[in-house]
Amino acid sequence: TFEGGTPRTSDNKKPPCVTFNSPGLHKVTLIYSNGVAVDTVERYANVLPPPDVDVGPDLSVCLGDTVLLTATGATKYRWFPTIGLSDPDSASTRLVPTANKSIYVVRGIDSNGCEGLDTIVITRGALNAQINGVRDLCRGQSVTLRASGGVRFKWLDEFGTEFSDTQNVTVRPSETATYRVVISSGKCEDTASITVNVHDNPELLPIGDTTICRGENLSLQARVVGDSNVTVEWRNTSDNSVVISRVLSVAPTASTSYVVHCRSIHGCEDSASFTIMVKPQVPAAMVDTTVCD
Repeated sequence: TFEGGTPRTSDNKKPPCVTFNSPGLHKVTLIYSNGVAVDTVERYANVLPPPDVDVGPDLSVCLGDTVLLTATGATKYRWFPTIGLSDPDSASTRLVPTANKSIYVVRGIDSNGCEGLDTIVITRGALNAQINGVRDLCRGQSVTLRASGGVRFKWLDEFGTEFSDTQNVTVRPSETATYRVVISSGKCEDTASITVNVHDNPELLPIGDTTICRGENLSLQARVVGDSNVTVEWRNTSDNSVVISRVLSVAPTASTSYVVHCRSIHGCEDSASFTIMVKPQVPAAMVDTTVCD
């Protein structure tokens, strides 16, 4: 019988290999019979503990990183699989992971010939730098650029000059400009860039107040300097009626104020106001007439 072993008993003259799951002294009893007499022999098997082989915690590395794996707890080592390892029979070995996820097992043997195993999982990842923000501005406007994908940030202007280490930055470029952010986490690093386009504001030429007589029709044209690809809107401030056109034709019966507003496809805009003053019609002069009785 084998105390604490597997199998616990055997009837064979040469028993199979016995496995003991815990170290220490385990009693082994042999009962021998020749059909006439029975004899018993007891011995103790000293089961040594396996070496405490340790390769450290699982790792997350960046694309292209070289990893140094180091095992402790034994005197001899063997790493599996061996492909890509600089020295699979050493306590320390280097590799450059080529798979997104790799599993390595190290077998350690101590001075007593006992074996121990440990496993490490190496995950290869990559940061993904991103910038969110408005890409088209009107001259004089500002925009907040928001970076994501890492834990540390470095903003550079188009000349390569660092100007901020915060996650979000607010910029007011006077001309079209490109901004770049370098993000990092641990040893990993990635870069993203964004170009902010600066557009001229359209400029409405002043119309000026105008005086007409009641009953007259007036045609006004919006004249725009700069971005000509604009939408023009005329609003009557008396009744808030709106006309969308480059030309406004009106025949007000009373003095009326208007606001003309133009907006480009990029959201740049300008506006102006004016008043059309209406004078009453002067009746035609009466002509003296002579009649006979």
